[in-house]
Amino acid sequence: MAATLRVSRTTFEPAIFASCNASGVVPVGGSRFAFIDNRDTSALFELTVSASGAQQGPVTPRPLAGIPKGTLTDPEGLALADIDGTRTLIAVSSLSTRVPGVAAPWAINDGLVRIRYTPHGDLQTDVMADFREWLLKQYPDLEPFAKLRPDDKGLNIEGLAWDSARSELVFGIRSPTAPPHATLLRVHLDTHAPWTVAALGAGPAAHVHSATLPTQGIRDITYDSDRNEFLILLGRSLGTDLGVPFQLCVWDGTSTAIEVLHVEFEPTMKPEGVTVFDVAGTRHVLIVDDAGGFATFKAHDVPGWI
Repeated sequence: MAATLRVSRTTFEPAIFASCNASGVVPVGGSRFAFIDNRDTSALFELTVSASGAQQGPVTPRPLAGIPKGTLTDPEGLALADIDGTRTLIAVSSLSTRVPGVAAPWAINDGLVRIRYTPHGDLQTDVMADFREWLLKQYPDLEPFAKLRPDDKGLNIEGLAWDSARSELVFGIRSPTAPPHATLLRVHLDTHAPWTVAALGAGPAAHVHSATLPTQGIRDITYDSDRNEFLILLGRSLGTDLGVPFQLCVWDGTSTAIEVLHVEFEPTMKPEGVTVFDVAGTRHVLIVDDAGGFATFKAHDVPGWI
Protein backbone atom coordinates (compact mmCIF):
# COMPACT_ATOMS: atom_id res chain seq x y z
CA MET A 1 0.00 0.00 0.00
CA ALA A 2 1.32 3.45 -0.92
CA ALA A 3 2.24 5.90 1.82
CA THR A 4 -0.19 8.72 2.58
CA LEU A 5 0.34 12.43 3.19
CA ARG A 6 -1.54 13.42 6.34
CA VAL A 7 -2.86 16.96 6.38
CA SER A 8 -3.91 18.97 9.44
CA ARG A 9 -5.61 22.33 9.89
CA THR A 10 -4.14 25.64 11.04
CA THR A 11 -6.80 27.85 12.63
CA PHE A 12 -7.41 31.26 11.07
CA GLU A 13 -6.17 34.31 12.95
CA PRO A 14 -7.40 36.47 14.57
CA ALA A 15 -9.66 34.26 16.69
CA ILE A 16 -12.82 36.00 15.45
CA PHE A 17 -12.32 34.20 12.10
CA ALA A 18 -11.81 30.77 13.67
CA SER A 19 -15.57 30.21 13.25
CA CYS A 20 -15.53 30.91 9.49
CA ASN A 21 -17.29 28.29 7.40
CA ALA A 22 -14.68 28.62 4.67
CA SER A 23 -15.69 27.20 1.30
CA GLY A 24 -14.47 28.12 -2.19
CA VAL A 25 -11.00 29.69 -2.47
CA VAL A 26 -8.97 31.27 -5.30
CA PRO A 27 -5.53 32.92 -5.62
CA VAL A 28 -5.73 36.69 -6.13
CA GLY A 29 -2.05 37.59 -6.38
CA GLY A 30 1.26 36.35 -5.01
CA SER A 31 0.53 34.27 -1.94
CA ARG A 32 -2.79 35.99 -1.26
CA PHE A 33 -6.10 34.15 -1.51
CA ALA A 34 -9.79 35.04 -1.35
CA PHE A 35 -12.28 32.64 0.19
CA ILE A 36 -15.98 32.49 1.00
CA ASP A 37 -17.55 32.19 4.44
CA ASN A 38 -20.90 30.59 3.66
CA ARG A 39 -22.44 32.17 6.76
CA ASP A 40 -21.45 35.71 5.75
CA THR A 41 -22.74 37.07 2.44
CA SER A 42 -21.43 40.59 2.99
CA ALA A 43 -17.79 40.00 2.07
CA LEU A 44 -15.07 37.79 0.73
CA PHE A 45 -12.12 37.13 3.03
CA GLU A 46 -8.43 37.31 2.21
CA LEU A 47 -5.67 35.10 3.55
CA THR A 48 -1.93 35.56 2.91
CA VAL A 49 0.52 32.73 3.45
CA SER A 50 4.31 32.62 3.56
CA ALA A 51 6.57 30.41 1.47
CA SER A 52 6.49 27.91 4.34
CA GLY A 53 2.68 27.86 4.35
CA ALA A 54 2.19 29.88 7.54
CA GLN A 55 -0.42 32.62 7.77
CA GLN A 56 0.98 36.14 7.30
CA GLY A 57 -1.10 38.86 8.92
CA PRO A 58 -4.77 38.64 9.83
CA VAL A 59 -7.64 37.38 7.68
CA THR A 60 -9.09 40.49 6.04
CA PRO A 61 -12.75 41.01 5.04
CA ARG A 62 -13.33 42.52 1.58
CA PRO A 63 -16.88 43.92 1.55
CA LEU A 64 -19.09 43.09 -1.45
CA ALA A 65 -20.75 46.20 -2.84
CA GLY A 66 -23.92 46.11 -4.91
CA ILE A 67 -25.50 42.85 -3.74
CA PRO A 68 -29.14 43.37 -2.76
CA LYS A 69 -30.06 41.53 0.42
CA GLY A 70 -31.10 37.95 -0.25
CA THR A 71 -29.56 37.61 -3.73
CA LEU A 72 -26.56 35.60 -2.53
CA THR A 73 -27.32 33.23 0.32
CA ASP A 74 -25.28 30.22 1.44
CA PRO A 75 -22.36 31.00 -0.94
CA GLU A 76 -20.32 27.86 -1.55
CA GLY A 77 -18.33 27.95 -4.82
CA LEU A 78 -15.79 30.53 -5.98
CA ALA A 79 -13.94 30.64 -9.30
CA LEU A 80 -11.31 32.96 -10.78
CA ALA A 81 -11.62 34.10 -14.40
CA ASP A 82 -9.98 36.71 -16.61
CA ILE A 83 -12.83 38.50 -18.39
CA ASP A 84 -11.87 41.21 -20.88
CA GLY A 85 -8.57 41.65 -19.09
CA THR A 86 -10.22 42.11 -15.71
CA ARG A 87 -9.56 39.75 -12.84
CA THR A 88 -13.01 38.46 -12.03
CA LEU A 89 -14.30 36.21 -9.28
CA ILE A 90 -17.54 34.29 -9.75
CA ALA A 91 -19.47 33.04 -6.73
CA VAL A 92 -22.39 30.63 -6.61
CA SER A 93 -24.72 29.73 -3.78
CA SER A 94 -25.73 26.17 -3.01
CA LEU A 95 -29.05 26.80 -4.87
CA SER A 96 -30.62 24.61 -2.22
CA THR A 97 -33.94 24.76 -0.39
CA ARG A 98 -33.79 26.13 3.16
CA VAL A 99 -36.00 26.01 6.23
CA PRO A 100 -39.55 27.16 5.37
CA GLY A 101 -39.99 30.93 5.63
CA VAL A 102 -42.88 33.12 6.66
CA ALA A 103 -43.77 34.50 3.25
CA ALA A 104 -43.43 31.28 1.24
CA PRO A 105 -43.72 27.52 1.72
CA TRP A 106 -39.96 27.30 1.27
CA ALA A 107 -37.01 29.61 0.85
CA ILE A 108 -34.25 29.27 -1.73
CA ASN A 109 -30.51 29.79 -1.53
CA ASP A 110 -29.85 31.62 -4.75
CA GLY A 111 -27.27 33.54 -6.67
CA LEU A 112 -24.58 33.59 -9.37
CA VAL A 113 -22.52 36.71 -8.76
CA ARG A 114 -19.69 38.36 -10.71
CA ILE A 115 -17.16 40.14 -8.51
CA ARG A 116 -14.65 42.56 -10.04
CA TYR A 117 -11.46 42.06 -8.08
CA THR A 118 -9.22 44.95 -7.01
CA PRO A 119 -6.37 44.72 -4.50
CA HIS A 120 -7.95 47.26 -2.15
CA GLY A 121 -11.36 48.60 -1.17
CA ASP A 122 -14.86 47.24 -1.62
CA LEU A 123 -15.47 44.69 -4.38
CA GLN A 124 -18.07 45.65 -6.99
CA THR A 125 -20.58 42.96 -7.90
CA ASP A 126 -23.23 42.05 -10.47
CA VAL A 127 -25.97 39.52 -9.75
CA MET A 128 -27.21 37.25 -12.54
CA ALA A 129 -30.99 37.21 -12.21
CA ASP A 130 -32.95 33.94 -12.56
CA PHE A 131 -29.85 31.73 -12.66
CA ARG A 132 -31.37 28.92 -10.59
CA GLU A 133 -34.48 28.83 -12.77
CA TRP A 134 -32.31 28.71 -15.91
CA LEU A 135 -30.18 25.87 -14.54
CA LEU A 136 -33.19 23.71 -13.69
CA LYS A 137 -34.66 24.20 -17.17
CA GLN A 138 -31.39 23.18 -18.80
CA TYR A 139 -30.82 20.17 -16.56
CA PRO A 140 -34.35 18.79 -15.95
CA ASP A 141 -32.99 15.73 -14.12
CA LEU A 142 -32.35 18.09 -11.20
CA GLU A 143 -35.91 19.41 -11.08
CA PRO A 144 -37.34 16.68 -8.77
CA PHE A 145 -34.66 17.52 -6.19
CA ALA A 146 -35.08 21.30 -6.32
CA LYS A 147 -37.73 21.47 -3.56
CA LEU A 148 -36.07 18.98 -1.22
CA ARG A 149 -33.73 20.02 1.55
CA PRO A 150 -30.08 19.00 1.16
CA ASP A 151 -30.20 16.25 3.78
CA ASP A 152 -33.26 14.83 2.01
CA LYS A 153 -31.14 14.44 -1.15
CA GLY A 154 -32.15 17.90 -2.35
CA LEU A 155 -30.22 20.04 -4.81
CA ASN A 156 -26.96 21.28 -3.30
CA ILE A 157 -24.14 22.78 -5.39
CA GLU A 158 -20.85 23.36 -3.59
CA GLY A 159 -18.09 23.43 -6.21
CA LEU A 160 -17.31 25.94 -8.95
CA ALA A 161 -14.31 26.20 -11.30
CA TRP A 162 -13.49 28.26 -14.37
CA ASP A 163 -12.10 26.23 -17.27
CA SER A 164 -10.16 28.91 -19.14
CA ALA A 165 -9.32 26.59 -22.04
CA ARG A 166 -13.01 26.09 -22.87
CA SER A 167 -14.60 29.27 -21.41
CA GLU A 168 -16.76 27.10 -19.17
CA LEU A 169 -18.02 27.29 -15.65
CA VAL A 170 -17.89 23.83 -14.08
CA PHE A 171 -20.34 23.27 -11.23
CA GLY A 172 -19.75 20.45 -8.75
CA ILE A 173 -22.87 18.86 -7.25
CA ARG A 174 -22.80 17.64 -3.66
CA SER A 175 -26.39 16.39 -3.84
CA PRO A 176 -28.15 14.57 -5.44
CA THR A 177 -25.73 11.76 -6.21
CA ALA A 178 -26.04 8.43 -7.98
CA PRO A 179 -23.33 6.28 -6.35
CA PRO A 180 -20.70 5.42 -7.39
CA HIS A 181 -20.80 8.58 -9.49
CA ALA A 182 -20.39 12.25 -8.67
CA THR A 183 -21.80 14.85 -11.07
CA LEU A 184 -20.44 18.04 -12.64
CA LEU A 185 -22.20 20.46 -14.98
CA ARG A 186 -20.33 22.25 -17.78
CA VAL A 187 -21.82 25.65 -18.66
CA HIS A 188 -20.33 27.81 -21.39
CA LEU A 189 -20.03 31.52 -20.55
CA ASP A 190 -19.82 34.20 -23.24
CA THR A 191 -17.36 36.51 -21.50
CA HIS A 192 -18.20 39.42 -23.84
CA ALA A 193 -21.95 39.32 -23.22
CA PRO A 194 -23.92 41.17 -20.53
CA TRP A 195 -24.15 39.36 -17.18
CA THR A 196 -27.49 37.64 -17.81
CA VAL A 197 -28.59 34.06 -18.40
CA ALA A 198 -28.44 34.79 -22.14
CA ALA A 199 -24.65 34.61 -21.78
CA LEU A 200 -24.87 30.96 -20.70
CA GLY A 201 -24.99 27.78 -22.75
CA ALA A 202 -25.69 24.41 -21.16
CA GLY A 203 -23.13 21.73 -21.85
CA PRO A 204 -23.20 18.05 -20.91
CA ALA A 205 -23.32 16.74 -17.38
CA ALA A 206 -20.20 14.76 -16.49
CA HIS A 207 -20.48 11.73 -14.22
CA VAL A 208 -17.15 10.78 -12.68
CA HIS A 209 -16.17 7.84 -10.55
CA SER A 210 -13.22 6.08 -8.98
CA ALA A 211 -12.59 2.56 -7.80
CA THR A 212 -12.96 3.65 -4.18
CA LEU A 213 -15.75 6.25 -4.40
CA PRO A 214 -18.32 5.72 -1.61
CA THR A 215 -21.43 7.86 -1.11
CA GLN A 216 -19.73 11.17 -1.79
CA GLY A 217 -20.58 14.47 -3.41
CA ILE A 218 -18.36 17.25 -4.70
CA ARG A 219 -17.34 19.77 -2.05
CA ASP A 220 -15.14 21.89 -4.32
CA ILE A 221 -13.36 21.88 -7.66
CA THR A 222 -10.55 23.98 -9.13
CA TYR A 223 -8.95 24.11 -12.57
CA ASP A 224 -5.15 24.05 -12.88
CA SER A 225 -4.44 25.69 -16.24
CA ASP A 226 -0.72 24.84 -16.07
CA ARG A 227 -1.51 21.12 -16.06
CA ASN A 228 -4.91 21.25 -17.81
CA GLU A 229 -6.53 19.24 -15.03
CA PHE A 230 -8.98 19.67 -12.19
CA LEU A 231 -8.57 19.03 -8.49
CA ILE A 232 -11.77 17.82 -6.86
CA LEU A 233 -12.60 17.61 -3.16
CA LEU A 234 -15.07 14.86 -2.34
CA GLY A 235 -16.94 14.48 0.93
CA ARG A 236 -20.15 13.11 2.30
CA SER A 237 -23.15 13.99 0.18
CA LEU A 238 -25.61 14.20 3.08
CA GLY A 239 -25.03 15.52 6.57
CA THR A 240 -26.28 12.18 7.89
CA ASP A 241 -23.61 10.15 6.06
CA LEU A 242 -21.29 9.98 9.07
CA GLY A 243 -17.96 8.29 8.53
CA VAL A 244 -17.73 9.06 4.80
CA PRO A 245 -14.20 10.44 4.22
CA PHE A 246 -13.03 13.58 2.49
CA GLN A 247 -10.79 12.83 -0.48
CA LEU A 248 -8.68 14.87 -2.88
CA CYS A 249 -8.84 13.73 -6.50
CA VAL A 250 -7.52 14.59 -9.96
CA TRP A 251 -9.74 14.70 -13.05
CA ASP A 252 -8.57 15.28 -16.62
CA GLY A 253 -11.81 17.06 -17.54
CA THR A 254 -12.96 14.59 -20.17
CA SER A 255 -12.91 11.00 -18.90
CA THR A 256 -15.33 9.43 -16.43
CA ALA A 257 -12.50 8.25 -14.19
CA ILE A 258 -10.93 10.29 -11.42
CA GLU A 259 -7.76 9.49 -9.49
CA VAL A 260 -7.95 9.56 -5.71
CA LEU A 261 -4.72 10.97 -4.31
CA HIS A 262 -2.92 9.59 -1.28
CA VAL A 263 -3.96 12.43 1.03
CA GLU A 264 -5.59 11.90 4.41
CA PHE A 265 -7.22 14.78 6.30
CA GLU A 266 -7.10 14.73 10.07
CA PRO A 267 -10.49 13.78 11.55
CA THR A 268 -11.61 17.24 12.70
CA MET A 269 -11.12 18.79 9.26
CA LYS A 270 -13.98 19.66 6.89
CA PRO A 271 -12.13 20.62 3.69
CA GLU A 272 -14.46 22.55 1.39
CA GLY A 273 -12.16 24.68 -0.76
CA VAL A 274 -9.08 23.86 -2.84
CA THR A 275 -6.71 25.74 -5.14
CA VAL A 276 -3.13 25.49 -6.42
CA PHE A 277 -0.31 28.02 -6.44
CA ASP A 278 3.44 28.22 -7.07
CA VAL A 279 6.22 29.25 -4.70
CA ALA A 280 9.62 29.60 -6.41
CA GLY A 281 8.55 27.15 -9.10
CA THR A 282 7.22 24.56 -6.66
CA ARG A 283 3.56 23.63 -6.92
CA HIS A 284 1.54 23.90 -3.71
CA VAL A 285 -2.03 23.05 -2.75
CA LEU A 286 -4.13 25.21 -0.42
CA ILE A 287 -7.15 23.78 1.38
CA VAL A 288 -9.65 25.92 3.31
CA ASP A 289 -11.72 24.30 5.99
CA ASP A 290 -15.38 24.66 6.89
CA ALA A 291 -14.26 24.29 10.51
CA GLY A 292 -12.35 27.59 10.46
CA GLY A 293 -8.84 27.16 9.12
CA PHE A 294 -6.57 26.15 6.27
CA ALA A 295 -3.74 23.83 5.25
CA THR A 296 -1.01 23.97 2.60
CA PHE A 297 1.30 21.30 1.26
CA LYS A 298 3.65 20.72 -1.65
CA ALA A 299 2.24 18.69 -4.50
CA HIS A 300 5.39 16.58 -4.76
CA ASP A 301 4.92 15.48 -1.13
CA VAL A 302 1.79 13.53 -2.15
CA PRO A 303 2.92 9.93 -2.79
CA GLY A 304 2.55 8.91 -6.41
CA TRP A 305 1.48 12.35 -7.67
CA ILE A 306 3.62 14.42 -10.07
